[in-house]
Amino acid sequence: MGPKIYNDISLKSVDQPSFTASSASLQNRILLKIHRIDQYPTYGPFQFIQRQFLIWTLRFLRLPHDQPLIWYATFIIQLWLISLPWFKAEFIPSASTDANRYGTFYLWGLVFPNKEWIPLADTWKLAVLVINLDVGFLYRFFAWRCTNSTELHCLGSTKGQRQVRQINEHLWFKGLEVIFWMWRTSVVIQLAFYYGGVWPTLILNVLMIWLAFIGVMLVIGKNGLLLTFRDRQRQRVAIIANGCRACRNAAQSQPSQNVYTTNNNNNLEELVEYHALEEQNRSNREREEQVSQNILIEDADIEENGSTSSHSSGVSSSTTEALMVHSRSTGNRQQQHSSYCSNDKYDNKLD
Repeated sequence: MGPKIYNDISLKSVDQPSFTASSASLQNRILLKIHRIDQYPTYGPFQFIQRQFLIWTLRFLRLPHDQPLIWYATFIIQLWLISLPWFKAEFIPSASTDANRYGTFYLWGLVFPNKEWIPLADTWKLAVLVINLDVGFLYRFFAWRCTNSTELHCLGSTKGQRQVRQINEHLWFKGLEVIFWMWRTSVVIQLAFYYGGVWPTLILNVLMIWLAFIGVMLVIGKNGLLLTFRDRQRQRVAIIANGCRACRNAAQSQPSQNVYTTNNNNNLEELVEYHALEEQNRSNREREEQVSQNILIEDADIEENGSTSSHSSGVSSSTTEALMVHSRSTGNRQQQHSSYCSNDKYDNKLD
């Protein structure tokens, strides 16, 4: 799902032998460039500017597919503000009739019911502030949410191993977003009460409808305030870029960690279970400890019952130990074979 321009540019694959169809997409190539900068700290004197430019390019490319409701709403409000009326207000309070008092606000000027058109510079001044603050800044807030800090830093780098969070992922930044939204809403309410009151200036105001929609999305949208409160105790999971060998090597060196690999063709994340073998070994060790404890208990009973029973029980215990060692060696060979097969499948998938 997404606009046609987004599908044509972002999801278009190129024919390269070293990349699969998903890793050849524009998003994945940008992500690999970001990881390359992390792998080489001395990439250049302007690596911070280059990295931020690539990150924000990736965010804006992802937003139409990741949050289509935000993208379409922003597109519609921009077209509305350019060509359609914003609100109806009482611009001339001293006029004798309502037709002379009330006019309609456009980007290009004021229009009164008697078809009188009055172009003003004040309408352009207000439009510049509204488009940049009420639309532009809020659009950037949502674009910021389209990336995760665990994928923007290569796992082979220092920040990737520390899993440093983005600024907008902190709870205090969510509070700043709400404060900014409240400030812009108060400006619209103040404008409405100064030019006619609740009706019709505040109710029939496209800016108020837009800000109400933004307020709802700030709370219940992707990585919104509600989700931050609910998932603030959840453990962070490392994410590797599809095609980044440094991420893959770092993930394989930490087999006890759950790692996600990105698939930029549909923005899904496939889970790679590196800790399955370790869990099996741990369960085998627990079973061996339990068997050893049972053998010790049997030996203590044998000593109490006498030497004859001790000899027979010793033979049976020796037989049990031999069978247990044989089954354990067989199980380890099967686990190693399965782990090798899974690693080969994973390497073939990433390569």
